[in-house]
Amino acid sequence: MNNKKALFVWILRIAVAALFVFAALPKLTGQPEPVQVFQSLGAEPYGRYLTGVLELVAAIIFLVPGKGVFGSLLGILLMAGALGAHAWKLGFAGSAGEMAAMAAGILLACIVILVLRPARQD
Repeated sequence: MNNKKALFVWILRIAVAALFVFAALPKLTGQPEPVQVFQSLGAEPYGRYLTGVLELVAAIIFLVPGKGVFGSLLGILLMAGALGAHAWKLGFAGSAGEMAAMAAGILLACIVILVLRPARQD
């Protein structure tokens, strides 16, 4: 992998890790919006806590050299689940649409990281 491509992948990994941390903190601290979202899904509080912890785990994995594949796969699963929740129950109107757009962007970033990772190391 050339240096520019490797740098781009690392910047993307750091950005996605930061987004996962920023997404996890409101879930883990019981902020009203995630509580309401998970109540509407019938998964409050355990679904909220599990999702927050998995988002933190994904963030940590993204920052560990050589583990980008695992971070990408976990991120893809989390964001596919988020988009599924929007399609199934939450909808796409108003702030729900903004959250869905963010999930779609993170999903795309995780796929790009997975595709652009080096063959032997990342």
